[in-house]
Amino acid sequence: VLPLCKIPGVFAARARALLEADLETVEAVAKAPKDVVEAALRQLHQFESRQVDAETANRQEAVVRQAAQRIIRGAQEVLSAEMQQLEDEADEAQFAETRGEKRQRLS
Repeated sequence: VLPLCKIPGVFAARARALLEADLETVEAVAKAPKDVVEAALRQLHQFESRQVDAETANRQEAVVRQAAQRIIRGAQEVLSAEMQQLEDEADEAQFAETRGEKRQRLS
């Protein structure tokens, strides 16, 4: 549950719903089709329609669609930030290694 909570807009209940939909990692959510994430969100109690009013049902559907889109986009952004951090760390390590080799040659 905790890794999924790194995604903006995902709290414990949404994380559990995503897990139940076999979306177990941030990467899985980032790659998931929107309809799969929507289906997971519909399982949450907060999105259950208590009224048969078509207008209310349409509004609730719009909320589900928007939330799914934000969650997928958020997961993609988390992955992007993690990749950038790894690239930065690799660049720093390579720079330190190159600098160390230059010092050895000079000594």
